[in-house]
Amino acid sequence: MSSRVLLEAATAAFLVRDGVTIFGSFTLASCCSSIIPDSLALQPSLKIVITQIAVPVLSQLVATPLHLLGLDMYNRQYSVSWSERFALILRHLPSATVIRCVRIIPAFGFGCLTNIGLREFFHKHCDE
Repeated sequence: MSSRVLLEAATAAFLVRDGVTIFGSFTLASCCSSIIPDSLALQPSLKIVITQIAVPVLSQLVATPLHLLGLDMYNRQYSVSWSERFALILRHLPSATVIRCVRIIPAFGFGCLTNIGLREFFHKHCDE
């Protein structure tokens, strides 16, 4: 593959990675709160907290391989077989996934919960 094609493919991998992360963090998390059983959490607000922490973390199980593939295509633009690329990705996948799962909690977990709370607060006070 030419280096231009690899750069475009790397950019596409990063775009899909970001789409998965954003969709999982903002859209899917709020949709999933209704599937939390009442035996686990009775209050709707607790269900939102659970999904807003868990779903962004789980989205990294899909986003991390895309991230590693994009990095590999960007950094190794020369002729590398797909089996070599996947071997490198598989070697780094466990540690990268753990790091990315932990790293997303403050921004897309707690940050989004704070944003939800602030929006509700300001909407309530602006409507008065």
